[in-house]
Amino acid sequence: MSTDPRDKNIDNSDAAIKKSYIKRLIGSPKLIDFVFTIFCLYMIMNYITFINTIHVPIWDGAVFLLNAHQWLNNTNLSEIHRSPIFSWIIDAIWVFTGENWTSIKFVQMAFTMAGIILLYGLLRKRKSALFAFGVSVLTLSNANLFFYTSQIRSEGLSFFFVILTLIFLESSRKRKSWLFTGISIGLTFGTKYPIILQSAVVFIIESIRKKDAKFSIGVILVTISVIVLIISIVYIKTGMFDMNIQRNSFSFTHLPNALSIWGPVIVLLPITFLFKSTYKDKFNYIFISWFVTSLIASLWSVSSYQNWLFIEFMPSTYFLAILSIENLVKFDTNNLVFIKTKVV
Repeated sequence: MSTDPRDKNIDNSDAAIKKSYIKRLIGSPKLIDFVFTIFCLYMIMNYITFINTIHVPIWDGAVFLLNAHQWLNNTNLSEIHRSPIFSWIIDAIWVFTGENWTSIKFVQMAFTMAGIILLYGLLRKRKSALFAFGVSVLTLSNANLFFYTSQIRSEGLSFFFVILTLIFLESSRKRKSWLFTGISIGLTFGTKYPIILQSAVVFIIESIRKKDAKFSIGVILVTISVIVLIISIVYIKTGMFDMNIQRNSFSFTHLPNALSIWGPVIVLLPITFLFKSTYKDKFNYIFISWFVTSLIASLWSVSSYQNWLFIEFMPSTYFLAILSIENLVKFDTNNLVFIKTKVV
């Protein structure tokens, strides 16, 4: 057996090279893209398998289908307060397939998957592929999001338009992006009335961050135009407009169920607010504001325990949780908000 120190140095060098190679491979954006693609295909198969076991639409789905039938046949709507965009999409599909509820089964899945892919692309560009992978996988694999976006409901659609709003805001330097942003915010309103708050918060934070008055005014004017158009169409159809927003007292009913809503990773979320780096990247403020305002609105909305209230802002929740993990991995006592950095 050789005792030559040079042999040990060679072994150590080989081990270091292998370790470095593995580290680069794990952090490779292309590898992460590939794994994310496989994950998406896996989730699509899960969606299809689960949706095919549904033989009768749930109550909300039946109402959307009935409203769609009534829009198509110009008869009175069963539930006027239902946001109309989803029913109009159903009608557009029925023009080609005929009135068959099975032709609508995969619509919410399609919009949810599209939203997740857009989210991944945005976070990959602004953060990293690994960060984007963590947020996207946690969001899409959430049991509540999976269940409700498997049904004939509007959560998948409104989820998509909130993400789309964020995408257009991040591409605000491109021509006509103010137009598309305004349309996206307006369509968020048309898919689920209260969820416009989430798109609006994202827009407000981005407007403050970018300080582009011309862009902001353009977005506001387009958004108002789309909202007025939607309200006008509903009013002409029904003779009234009702969002069915009930006044409720503030309730903490959901907070004890945080683990069942978001999973164990939710315990990491508060940690992110302890690090200075959280506040240095202004992009983070979008997700902080999105999460805080949406959570408050959800706690104010109803006094009963309803998991579907948290679907649209799932990405902001997991964004902050992954940000906590990132801060912990790069832990530095000087990065803690309660530690004053000495100025030399």
